[in-house]
Parts: sequence; C-alpha cells; structure tokens
Amino acid sequence: MEYGSVVFDMDGVILDSMRDHSWVYAAVERVVQEKGVERELDRGEKAAILGEQGFDRCVQSCEKIGLDPGDVWTEICRATTRVRKERIESGEMTLVDGAGEMIKKIHAQERKMALVSNAPDEAVRFVVRHFELERFFDFYIGLRDFEDLASKKPAPDHLEVAKAELGRNPYLYVGDAESDVIAAHRADMDAAWLHPSKESDVKADYELKALNALENVIDT
Repeated sequence: MEYGSVVFDMDGVILDSMRDHSWVYAAVERVVQEKGVERELDRGEKAAILGEQGFDRCVQSCEKIGLDPGDVWTEICRATTRVRKERIESGEMTLVDGAGEMIKKIHAQERKMALVSNAPDEAVRFVVRHFELERFFDFYIGLRDFEDLASKKPAPDHLEVAKAELGRNPYLYVGDAESDVIAAHRADMDAAWLHPSKESDVKADYELKALNALENVIDT
C-alpha cells in the first residue's frame, strides 16, 4: 500500500521499554506510599491507578484507597518519566533494533510520520529529543494531563489529531497492543500489529514479527 502517512506507537515499537515493565509499577508503589498508603498494592490495582484500564477505573481505584485521582496520576506520570529519562540516559533503555533505520527510510520516501503514545507527553518529547528524531516526525503527542487520560487509546482522539496534522492519506498506525489496533480502526486508519503475543478477536490489517517487516507493508 502506498501509505501517505505512517504513525507509530512509542513503547515497544520505537522505544525498547517493554521487556521489563516492573520499573513502571515500582514507580506507582513509591508514589502511593509517599501519599500515605501503607499496604502494598497488587498488580491490578497499580495498573488501574496508572490508567492502563482507562479513566473511570483509575478514578475508582484511587478513591477506594483514599487518594485524589488527578493528583496521584500526575505524580505517577512525573515519577515514571523521571525513571524513563534515567534509563535512557544510562543506555539501559534504547531504541528498538532497526527503529532508527526504518524511520530514516520512511522519511527519505517523503511520507509523513507521527508518534502517538499513551505515555506522558513529557516522556514522548524527551524520547524524540534525546534520540534526535525531531526532523523525522511531523507530529508527536502523549497524554498531556489527567483529563487527557480519557482520550487514551483505544479511544481514537489522538490519532484523529495526528491525521489532521499530517493531512496525507492513506494512514497506517504501527502498534504493539490490541488497544492500538482498535484505536487505529476507530480513526479509519489501517493497523500494523507488531509482535501479536496472543490469540485475539482483534484483527489487524498486518501482523509483524519484527519492525523491519514494516518495509514489506509500506513498499507494496
């Protein structure tokens, strides 16, 4: 397909940050303890407070343990962004193998590119700056504040914004989660699912075992 625009997810697609996700939950635990929660939360509670299960579950889980949802979520974003920066600067967290080359190749083909992530917007901007990707991406965005959590994927909101910014049909979104595929289709984009890890009722337009396989999709 001669795609006019290619839009990427960040974590697990461009940034190799998903092999060990424990650092994210450790940051959640630290923040809630600093807020006065004495018991250890289970993984499901941490995921809910982090916003992985959506806005409403975040609110419900925070209120259940006596925390202000907007306050604690904002503090968690700051904490995870700080840890992410430290890991990137130390070289512990790098770009996915072949990501830099693929981005440069697509840019050389004069296609439009964007980066749309559920990570905090500050983290997205740091990744783009640190790896010197500004000149390749025409648009990039993460979650900007607590209210923006309601617009996270699988909601199509940020992908719709990316389409308006890029303005070049047709569009392809490359992600590594079911929510990425759902968001892409809701935004009337084709979806390439990188590393589908389980059987799913969600069907992507393309399933990729590695990022370099994207070349076969965009060159057909």
